Order: sequence, then C-alpha cells, then structure tokens
Amino acid sequence: AAPGGGKRPYKPALVFVVAAKFTPIRFYAPLCDKSHKNPEAGTIVDAPFLGVVKDLPSFYLISQAVSKGTVVPAHFTVLHDSPHVSVAAIENLTYRLCYLYFNCVAGVRLPAPLQYAKKLAEFIGTSVRAEPHKRLRRSFFYL
Repeated sequence: AAPGGGKRPYKPALVFVVAAKFTPIRFYAPLCDKSHKNPEAGTIVDAPFLGVVKDLPSFYLISQAVSKGTVVPAHFTVLHDSPHVSVAAIENLTYRLCYLYFNCVAGVRLPAPLQYAKKLAEFIGTSVRAEPHKRLRRSFFYL
C-alpha cells in the first residue's frame, strides 16, 4: 500500500549517475591573443560525441577554479533516469553539490555525497576496520 493509506503501490523515481574522477581529457578556454587558459568553474561540456556509451547522456564538469596547472574535469554518465529529469537539471544539481562539502569553502571536484562516501570508505578501511558505533551512524565523525 502507498504511504498515507492510498491504494497505489509506492514506486520511487530514481536517477542513477556515475562519476569518473580520473579522465585523460582536458579542456581549455581560448583568449583573444590566441593563447588559452583553464575554463571557469561551472563549465559543463555536454556534447554527444564525448559520451562513453552512445545512447546514455553524459557530461564533463569543471567544478572548481584552478590557478596553477591544468584543471581536471570529472566525467558523469546518467545510467538510469526513471523520472525523466532533463540533463540540464542533472548538470546543475551536480555542480551545486560540489559546493556543499563541509571541509572546503570553495568548490570541490566531485559532488559532496561522493566526497563523503570516499572519505568514509577510506577511513573505515584503513583506521577503524570495524562497524562504527550506532551513535556515530548519523554524524560526520570521519571528517
């Protein structure tokens, strides 16, 4: 039964996006004097010929500003989209999630939920090596 006593079964809509944090592709923004620079933070490259799988929407996101060296974009591929959210909305949400990481006042390369998952897995795997106490399950103790 549906929540609230309705008769329709609960069928949640799901958008499943995977991220590749290491990619060999680099992008540059042209300058007037025929030189180039790193693209600005928030640059999204969304071209059909750049996708890994032909029929799946994908995009590259440059989420943070880099003053030295070359910025490394993250590559995102939408594997499942049952509510049929527009790719532009997914790109926008992905970029905004890059600014919700507590340990940094600027944007980070991957969205905050990915950063937290990565940090937690590394911490538990290298230091704790056991199930955390139940009081810690709803806190950011690993930061």
